[in-house]
Amino acid sequence: AEILGYTTLQLNNDFEVFAEVVKQKELMFGLKGISVGLDLRSVGRALGTTLQFPERGIPCIKEHVLKDYKDFDKLIEVNVQGTANIVNLCIDFGVKKLCYVSSVATLSATPNKLITEESDWNNEENNTDYAISKHGGEMEVWRGSQEGLKVVVVNPSVVLGSGFYDSGSGLLFKKIAEGLSYYPSGGTGFVAVTDVVRAMILLQFSEIENRRFILNTANLSYHYLFEKIAQA
Repeated sequence: AEILGYTTLQLNNDFEVFAEVVKQKELMFGLKGISVGLDLRSVGRALGTTLQFPERGIPCIKEHVLKDYKDFDKLIEVNVQGTANIVNLCIDFGVKKLCYVSSVATLSATPNKLITEESDWNNEENNTDYAISKHGGEMEVWRGSQEGLKVVVVNPSVVLGSGFYDSGSGLLFKKIAEGLSYYPSGGTGFVAVTDVVRAMILLQFSEIENRRFILNTANLSYHYLFEKIAQA
């Protein structure tokens, strides 16, 4: 793909080329035609991810900044500081609305009661490193809402989907395919990644703001889920 005669690689790596494209856009469309948005480049780099800009084609992720969910410092860097960077960019560039993906892990359980959107964070619980980092990220988003940014937060349960089988919930499919012969007791909530994305799109283009929504399709035992994946 080319923009006004320049490749995406030139546009992203040569400031003079970038400046020339801005000048041409100004001549062609006027000042209103020049915009700065939160594209993959700015969002990804704000989070610390390494991106790749091919000579021709669409920019893509080359290396994720977060490789191990056990790395607490990196979790904080990505989920808290990275989110703060995104919120600040949204405010600075006048982004109309931010949809943030949090987790049900940030909602503390109350004995004999279902977790709802009104459930509060409890510092006294034995919270996981992941939950602590996502809660910190949520706090940055709510901070943005206090500074005038319209926000909406989704709190999905365990997200299942195809394509990424080397980390997170995708490892379930890989391990079961490799012959995993046991399952843990208990269970949890699950939701399809397609449903998460659909909900995010609907919320982003709705009038709803400054609210959170739990996204969960069903509460399943690990036995049932693992069996169904093995049979698929």
